[in-house]
Amino acid sequence: MSRPKILWFGIFSDKVKNIMREQAPEGFDLLFTQSKTDREEHLRLLAQADYIAPNGIKMTEEYVRAAKKAKLIQLWGAGYDAYDLDLLKELNIALQNGVGFNAPAVAEMAVLHMLALNRKLLYVDHALRSGRWLKTEMRDQCVSLYGKTIGIVGFGNIGRRLCELVYGMKAARVVYYDVFRASPETESALNAEYMELDDLLRTADVVSLHLPLTDSTRHIINAKKLALMKPDAILINTARGAIVDEAALVEALKKRTIRGAGLDTFDPEPPAPDNPLFALDNVVLTSHGAGAVFENIPPRVQHVYDCIVKFEKGEPVDERFVIVRRAAK
Repeated sequence: MSRPKILWFGIFSDKVKNIMREQAPEGFDLLFTQSKTDREEHLRLLAQADYIAPNGIKMTEEYVRAAKKAKLIQLWGAGYDAYDLDLLKELNIALQNGVGFNAPAVAEMAVLHMLALNRKLLYVDHALRSGRWLKTEMRDQCVSLYGKTIGIVGFGNIGRRLCELVYGMKAARVVYYDVFRASPETESALNAEYMELDDLLRTADVVSLHLPLTDSTRHIINAKKLALMKPDAILINTARGAIVDEAALVEALKKRTIRGAGLDTFDPEPPAPDNPLFALDNVVLTSHGAGAVFENIPPRVQHVYDCIVKFEKGEPVDERFVIVRRAAK
């Protein structure tokens, strides 16, 4: 009887592959892609896989249908907006994620963007490399996070971890919005105050987005919402690019309707080379890598394997991770 095969469907460094091999569960074979763009290789590997762990290669309809043996697509991140859930149900392929594993790293990236914008890090770095020593000149251009109101939109794992970081920095006030309000005990423990979205946008000096991408959150930050923000406020998006109407954001940044934006996500991804954001001096941009820290790799890999082993044995998986359930045959 052949052993079940796990396909790591992405491009990984040798260092990461070694971790994947070292932690591999007994009784399974591993498959790795060698190319990010070789369609024939992808189709060949997908046809062999019982379990698929994608990262960095889009699972198109063609690819999903090519995975004739697949029982489960196991994500090692939280987001699943790129997947056609109806198609997975049609083909009886389960989908599970890794919600929560990225929270500390993504929260750190949000703070990084806040600080980089407030302290004009990119401008000062470029000036210093160009021979200009900007010391006193920046005093009236840079601002601190201390004493500011931080607005967190989306109060799940990442939003709450960000709240902990910001509270530790003694920001004057943390306000949040979520469709599911936290308990009074959680609000008290995190020193967080609930606000409706429009009130938060009017109040916050920093607005940080931590929502999943759904039909209801797509372009939730649009021209109308951006107009509610303070002129000296900044917007941070380390969630999903399509949460923000990017064209409206570009206009707001050009007109200085808001002071700046820090973006780790775009719509679409990767952004086109002529994306107008690249020409603006009041943005900080990173390439959807908020969760990409080395410390994240071993626990995320282990989570993928733990979920696959339980699935293969028919054991229950924590309901937090189940997106599409496979029907019994």
